[in-house]
Amino acid sequence: MVIAPSVTSMERPVSDTLYRNIVKGHHLGLDLRDITRAAEDQGFRVERTKRGHVVIYPPDKRFPPVVFSGTPGDQRSIKNGLARLRQAGFIWPWAGRREKRR
Repeated sequence: MVIAPSVTSMERPVSDTLYRNIVKGHHLGLDLRDITRAAEDQGFRVERTKRGHVVIYPPDKRFPPVVFSGTPGDQRSIKNGLARLRQAGFIWPWAGRREKRR
């Protein structure tokens, strides 16, 4: 008879609800959520693909769309995407939202 080791709190699997929220985009990183809001405020078009990626289309058609993973694994991917958005005229940090919050 084989006894399975007990699952500690560090090894606990992700709950179904949390997984569904991550896949649907409800658990986007705060930075990416702020970036998408600022992009919409600045006239960029933001869409989500069937696979959960976030695609940001610059208003200037000369620049290609920037694709972010729906659940970025590291901050470097967000920073690289931000660099591509800045080349297309994106202003970051965007002060528009901060002023509205106060």
